[in-house]
Amino acid sequence: MKIAILVPFYNESRNLKFFIGEWYKYRNFFIKFKISPFFFFIDDGSSDNSVDTIKANAKKIKYKIIKKKNSGHGDSCKYGYKLILQKYKDYEYILQIDSDNQCDPKYLPKLYKLIRQKNYNFIFGYRKKRKDGFVRYIISKILSLTILIKKRKYIPDLNTPYRIMKADSLRKIIKESI
Repeated sequence: MKIAILVPFYNESRNLKFFIGEWYKYRNFFIKFKISPFFFFIDDGSSDNSVDTIKANAKKIKYKIIKKKNSGHGDSCKYGYKLILQKYKDYEYILQIDSDNQCDPKYLPKLYKLIRQKNYNFIFGYRKKRKDGFVRYIISKILSLTILIKKRKYIPDLNTPYRIMKADSLRKIIKESI
C-alpha cells in the first residue's frame, strides 16, 4: 500500500528534526503492514532554515520538498492534496500531519486499522490538548457547532492536522469543489 504523507510547514526548523525522528521510529510498522510511505513536505514560504533541517535529518525516509509562496496553512494543505492527486496518482491514501508535533505518530496504527478494517473514506484525529492559540480554538469550536447544527454530527476537532483519507474519495471532493 502506498501512502502519501502531507506535511505543510512554515518556519518549523525547531520542530522538524524531532518530527522526522518520531515518524522514523514507525518504520517497522510500515514494513510489517507493507506500507510504502512518502513524505511530501510543503514549504509555505519559510524564511528560516526549515528546508536545511529536513535535508539534514530525513536521509532515511523517502521525501520531497515542495516550495511555494506563503499563502497560509489551509491553502498549503489544498495545494499539497491537489499536487499529490494530480501528479502522483498511485497513492491509495493521503495522511496529513502537521510538523508542530501536536499529533503523536503512536496513533497511526489505530488510524490505519480503522481505515482498512472499517473501510472508512476519511478519519480525522482529535487533539485532547491543543497547543495552538485561543483564537484558533474558538474558530474550531464555532466550526464544530456549525456542522452540528447543519449536519447533526458533532466533530470535536474539525481543524485537526491529523487526518487520513482515501485518495479516490478526496479526489471526488476536490473535483466537485473546483
